[in-house]
Amino acid sequence: MRTRQVAPSTEFLQERVSYLEEANRRYMSILDMLASSGDFHGNLNTAKDSAAIFRATHVQASRILSCRTIGCLESMDDGTFELVSWDPEDGRDEIQAEIDAKIMDGTFAWALNRNQAILVPLTNDRTLLLHVIATRSHIRGMCVAILQGDSTAVDGAALNALSIVMYTCAYALESLALYAILNENMATLEERVKERTRDLAAAREQAEAANLAKSAFLANMSHEIRTPMNGIMGMTDLLLDGGFSPVQERQYLSAIKGSADNLLSIINDILDFSKIEAGKMQLDQVPFQLRGTITQVLRSLSVRAAEKGIELVSSFEKGLPDALAGDQGKLRQVLINLVGNAIKFSDGGEIVVGVTTATNDGAAVCLRFSVADQGIGIAPEACERIFEVFEQADSSSAKRFGGTGLGLTISRRMVELMGGQIGVESIPGAGSTFRFTCCFQVRQTVPDPAQPSELRNQQVLVLDRSDACRQAIVAALDEWGMMPVPAKDAAEAFALSESGVVPRDRSLLALVDVQSLGTDCWNLVERLQEFCGGRDRIIIMTGAGCRIDTEKIRCHGIAGHLAKPLVYDELKEVLCAVLTGECLERQAHGTSIPHWEGERTLNILVADDVEVNQLLAVTLLNKQGHSVTVAGDGQQALEAYAGGSFDMVLMDVQMPVMDGLQATRKIRELEGASGRRIPVIALTAYAAREDRERCLAAGMDGYLSKPFKGEELAAVLFSHCGQGQRQHTAETPPAAQGCPDNSVTALLVFNRESLLCRLDGNEELVPRFLTMFNTSVATRWEELLRATVSGDREVIHRQAHSIKGAAANIGAERIVEIAREIEDVAYAGGQDVFALLLPRLRHELDVFSREIGA
Repeated sequence: MRTRQVAPSTEFLQERVSYLEEANRRYMSILDMLASSGDFHGNLNTAKDSAAIFRATHVQASRILSCRTIGCLESMDDGTFELVSWDPEDGRDEIQAEIDAKIMDGTFAWALNRNQAILVPLTNDRTLLLHVIATRSHIRGMCVAILQGDSTAVDGAALNALSIVMYTCAYALESLALYAILNENMATLEERVKERTRDLAAAREQAEAANLAKSAFLANMSHEIRTPMNGIMGMTDLLLDGGFSPVQERQYLSAIKGSADNLLSIINDILDFSKIEAGKMQLDQVPFQLRGTITQVLRSLSVRAAEKGIELVSSFEKGLPDALAGDQGKLRQVLINLVGNAIKFSDGGEIVVGVTTATNDGAAVCLRFSVADQGIGIAPEACERIFEVFEQADSSSAKRFGGTGLGLTISRRMVELMGGQIGVESIPGAGSTFRFTCCFQVRQTVPDPAQPSELRNQQVLVLDRSDACRQAIVAALDEWGMMPVPAKDAAEAFALSESGVVPRDRSLLALVDVQSLGTDCWNLVERLQEFCGGRDRIIIMTGAGCRIDTEKIRCHGIAGHLAKPLVYDELKEVLCAVLTGECLERQAHGTSIPHWEGERTLNILVADDVEVNQLLAVTLLNKQGHSVTVAGDGQQALEAYAGGSFDMVLMDVQMPVMDGLQATRKIRELEGASGRRIPVIALTAYAAREDRERCLAAGMDGYLSKPFKGEELAAVLFSHCGQGQRQHTAETPPAAQGCPDNSVTALLVFNRESLLCRLDGNEELVPRFLTMFNTSVATRWEELLRATVSGDREVIHRQAHSIKGAAANIGAERIVEIAREIEDVAYAGGQDVFALLLPRLRHELDVFSREIGA
């Protein structure tokens, strides 16, 4: 029996019809979206910026979903999101309010990590749709839509279509960014290629210029070396021919010496430059007096300046610290180079060396130096180039003035090594001013010298035609508490009395530059004596090389005589002597050669394979009264030593058959049996530290760098042979506690007179040498201790030898003896011997430090 089918209800059919209609509308919407996708891609392709891409994107999304409002947010570089497009125009605030709320509750961040649409119910029958706009590498933004109704009104097909639109938008944005980068690179690529081409051309020009400068330097250097060599060889040939008067011979010899000095200066410049390039130039920290250093530099160059009618002047800022510690030698070298150049390129006028303070914190000071001349000047384009290697301001100047062209390069490197900078300002035809800075330590333990009470409030007439020199003297006198009265000539000085500046009833001193008085010099001196209130009130100043008859000075009642450029310590001394009535007998002091009278002459063995060097050594030693035996190589020296009795050996290091180091070792071996040690001094053309240490390690006691002068040779003889011969009359200090050796306690802790003799009586150098000794011996003491612990006999011997040599040079006699004992037992002694000797050496080092106040 067939069952009768029940007809669907009207409600069911109505619901079915509605569903089919809705599905049809959705399919039609999707078909419409697909049909419009061509327009969407066209809009993306024509978009010029991200805002246009976002607008096209939410227009396309509106075709898929029925949105109340819709917009897009762009991801910014700082991590924030900015709403850049929306629809309709009045929907911005509604979208922004909902986004702010979802950022606060974390929904927005959650949506960023999803690759699909997120639907969030809102109030008032609304639904929020969030869909991230992202590629695999970057998040580009977020699509935001507010839908009317609940989330069930959105089907899956629409959401899938929406995701496709968002992916398309993300990649369009990424393509836009890449295209912008590509455009930027294309825009700048041509400019970068041009810039790189310019750099390469500049580098090529610089390299070519450097090669040309180097070739010019080598050609100039060849000329510079050949010039003095030709002078030496030519004058020597003339002298060998003979037949000249003594006056002519002396002139020829002076020419040879001048050429030799010039050649040595050139070689020293090359060696200094080589040291700098190799990074082996180091700073020495030694105490020195600033004003004394600078004025002595000017004094050493005064003869050259006087020959060209140039006035050298030093000017110091008031209150400038004077007791400093630093590399005095390099400061001197820079000043000598700059002032020497100023003299070379000037034909008169003044050269003023000024010093002022750049910074001063009490412990360290940075000083600003200037060297100003009135010479030929430097072209502006050459002011920087002159400090470069192988460069000169004008290559033609080398032919006219000579020189290696390395001086300014060396000076710049030295200034930089001392923590400063150097530069130049110049006007062609009007002169140049070189300025540089250097940093030094301020010696706190040295108080500022008290000014003599005799100088305070004393009125002094300063008569000098040079404005710079007059101002510098006035500044110095003012700092000493005196009352300087400046005048440029005698007429101006006499006018001071008429104007009442100088009271008629008051006597005064006068510093008078005789060249400022003109041809009527001595008549004006007599009138100035009346002006000053009597005789013995005038101190005359003369330029270098200007000779004044001492009888004329005495007859005219001149109180004192000073050579220019002035050394201010000398000026102060003369002023004090005149004011106190002391009689000063001044005479020119040449370089003195240390000697010891009443002692036996020395028998000296000279080993050298060069006949000229042999002749020089023999001549100098014979002149000092010593007996000399000559050997032509190390083997001959060894045979002469074995067959004779000598007080000293001067041993050349580089010799054929057997060199000086080998010969010295052989001599030390022969001495082992006799127990007697003879001083051996190395003669070497090398002065590097490693070369010196090789000499000392071979058993030599010291060294002389070639070429050496007579006073240097005499100082070495006195250091190693004179001290042992001299009888000390000074009171013997009491025996030191814990140092039982009578042979040591009988010696001086510090033989100051011995050190002064080696320094040619220069008292200012004593603190410098003491500081150098303490610094050096502290390091060697530590190395000696380590070598004793490790049992390294060679290092023990070498360090004891070094301490002994340094102590002998400084006059520390007790340290010399104990270091000698350690040196003698270095290879034979046991640990018990070192345990006894090392505390004694430490004790004497401490006693020496207390003695000198270190």
